[in-house]
Amino acid sequence: MNGFYNFGCAEGHWLGPVGDCYDAADEMEKRFPHTVKQYFQGNGSSMCTGGDFFYDTCGSEDNPVKKAYSDWMHHAVDICWPARPSWDPLTVYAAIVGSSGALLTEQEGTDSIDFLGHEQFDTSKTSSNEVNLVYLDDASREQVTEIMNQYMCAGKKPSEHLQ
Repeated sequence: MNGFYNFGCAEGHWLGPVGDCYDAADEMEKRFPHTVKQYFQGNGSSMCTGGDFFYDTCGSEDNPVKKAYSDWMHHAVDICWPARPSWDPLTVYAAIVGSSGALLTEQEGTDSIDFLGHEQFDTSKTSSNEVNLVYLDDASREQVTEIMNQYMCAGKKPSEHLQ
């Protein structure tokens, strides 16, 4: 969750016909089986990772994460520039170490998405097996941001891990 789905599609026509975008996120949300716990989080815009790649203070040239971040940062100015918002990296990190390991608390509720893709998390409806992940405080967010930056800087080519 980042507060808005369909970005790049319904709003900018970048990812296909607009008609295919409207209501698609809401439809998917409704069809997803509620027997499976769903995690949402909007912390990525306040977690800026990868700035060390831009300043070339970490990561070797064979680090695929550095390549991806550098390519993005040299072609786009973002809300975290010269870093990147970290919705996806944080989601992966939390999936690996668990909510508490990522210093996040689970807030029960139900996510709803309107026709245009705008999102709301309603904490008064708690029967949907959905949780919103929230940081306890700024210090927790900063600590996880630093950990994620260290992991990304240490990355190596996949072939080196397979030998």
